Amino acid sequence: MSESGPGRPAVSVLKGIIIAAALSPLLSCRNAPPQTACPPEGRAAKREVPVVYDRRLDPIEVTAAQRELLMEWAARLSPDNAVWYIHVNDNTKFDDGTLIGNFTVFYRPESRGERIRKGKACRLWDVRESGDRVEHPRYWSMMDPREWAIFDWVQVSRKEEPFGGEIEVPEKALWPFLTPDGFADVEVIEIVDFARNPPDVPEDVLSFELPEKDEPVFSISREKDGTIEVMFGTQQGGLAGGGAILVIEKQDGNWRVRSMGGWIS
Repeated sequence: MSESGPGRPAVSVLKGIIIAAALSPLLSCRNAPPQTACPPEGRAAKREVPVVYDRRLDPIEVTAAQRELLMEWAARLSPDNAVWYIHVNDNTKFDDGTLIGNFTVFYRPESRGERIRKGKACRLWDVRESGDRVEHPRYWSMMDPREWAIFDWVQVSRKEEPFGGEIEVPEKALWPFLTPDGFADVEVIEIVDFARNPPDVPEDVLSFELPEKDEPVFSISREKDGTIEVMFGTQQGGLAGGGAILVIEKQDGNWRVRSMGGWIS
């Protein structure tokens, strides 16, 4: 991470996220459709279960065989939850013809409010397709996948546009993110509202560009000094991802930006 601000020296820290993985038997697939360019970022493909693409690395469209494997594992890992949509973090075809994809399958919300929704998702990365065969990596079997693949997500609406009754596929700015530890719902909403559109950032703090309007929240954490770190951006793989960082704090009942920076993995 690189960040700077008053009372905080500039530092550079490489942030990475360790992604565990796991295994299941090989699946056979035949007559997979030809690869085509994927839909525009944040737009769901017109299929039974919607598919949303992170376009940062220009992923290839999900194949029928990949989709079958993802749906099988989503049902296996959380049989009581219906799938909301498939999120394509990356899906790349290599020179030898092998297609390798990183996916996150989001289940429908378990908790729904006008400003905040919560649910579960499963992270299924390193799915490989070559020829007429699609498989997941062997190391998936090294531990119970329910212990590493399933995680809790939270989604916060725009302040001026509360959620309605429909569970629509989210646009990029409203993509769900990992539920932060140690925060009440009202606090998460307040933090996201401020971080998405921070007013009057002082010139001595404005050392990096503010997050783009459609840049989604990636994570929220509380630092040892009591400040809140809000990471924006997306991650496509263990060593692929990045975005903006805002470090904010509350003084006299009002939020302010203490420092800014960026992260890359």
